[in-house]
Amino acid sequence: MSRTDNPGFFKDLRACIAFITILPTGKNPVYSPVGMIRFFPVVGLIIGTLLVITDVLASMVWPAPAAALVDLIFLVAVTGAFHMSGQVCTSTERIYAVDAVHDAFVEAFVAETRRLRIGNGLDKSEIGPLVSEAARDKVERLVADATAKGATIACGGKRPEDRNTGWFYEPTILTGCTPEMDVLNEEAFGPVVAIMRVPDFETALNGANATRFGLGASIFTTDLAEAHEASERLESGMVWINNPLIDNDALPFGGWKASGLGRELGRMGLDTFRRSKMVILDHKPVRHDWWYPYPDDWFLESGGRKHA
Repeated sequence: MSRTDNPGFFKDLRACIAFITILPTGKNPVYSPVGMIRFFPVVGLIIGTLLVITDVLASMVWPAPAAALVDLIFLVAVTGAFHMSGQVCTSTERIYAVDAVHDAFVEAFVAETRRLRIGNGLDKSEIGPLVSEAARDKVERLVADATAKGATIACGGKRPEDRNTGWFYEPTILTGCTPEMDVLNEEAFGPVVAIMRVPDFETALNGANATRFGLGASIFTTDLAEAHEASERLESGMVWINNPLIDNDALPFGGWKASGLGRELGRMGLDTFRRSKMVILDHKPVRHDWWYPYPDDWFLESGGRKHA
C-alpha cells in the first residue's frame, strides 16, 4: 500500500504544511487533501521589502569604504526590485531615498535597470514574463494609478514591443511617488518599484512603517548607531543591513502585522511544525489530601483548611 493510500498519511501531513500567499487567501481556511477544513500555519503573506537610503551615504567627504557602499546601492536595488521579474515575496517594492542621494541614486539605478534583458527562460535574459495575464493587468493598473496621481516613469512602464507572446512587462521605476498611490499600499508582485524622496532618516523610517504589511526591510548606511536604530524600529519580521535578501536556513523567515503568522526555518520554524505533548508520571502513586471527597475539617464551619 502506498503512503497516499493510507488515511493516516494525510492526517500527519496536515501538521506539516506552510504556504506563502496573498492576504485574502491567507485569511481564509485551507482545504486539506482529505477535504477537512483546517487552519495551516501561514508564513509570510506577501508584501515587498523597502530600501532605506540614509543621508550618511550622501556626504562625499566620507572615506572610501562609504563611497564604495554608495556605489553598491543601485546595483543591489536592481536585483532587489527585479529578481525573478519582481515575483519574490521579499522583492524591493518601495524605496525611500533621502534628498542628498536621491538624484544620483535614481540616475544610476535607471541606467543599470536599462541594461536588463527581457526574454524567456532559454534566452540570455534577466526579466522573464509574469505568471499570468491577471498579474500583468495588476502591474499596469498600479503604474497607471501612480502616474495619474503625479508619479513619473523613469524607465519602463509598458509592455516590450518585441514580446507579443507571454505576459511580459518592462522593468519599471517610478519616481515622485506619494503615500496615496496604490503602488505603495498594494503588492505589485511584478517588475515595478516606487521611489519616495524624503528629507531625512526619521522620515524614511516613518514612511517605511506606514503600512499594514511588514515582511522584510533593508537599510543601507555606514553609521552603526543608525543601523541598530533602524533594525529596532523597522516594523518588519526581517531586516537586512547593507546586504538585502540574504537567506539562511538557520534563521527564522516570516513577517509582522499582516505579513504572516508563524515562521519557517531555524528553531522557530521547526517548532511551528512540532506538536507538543505534556506527560506526567507519578512513580509512587498515593492518595492526596486534595482528592475528593474533602475532609470535614476543611470546610468553613470546622475552621477551614489550615495549611492552605
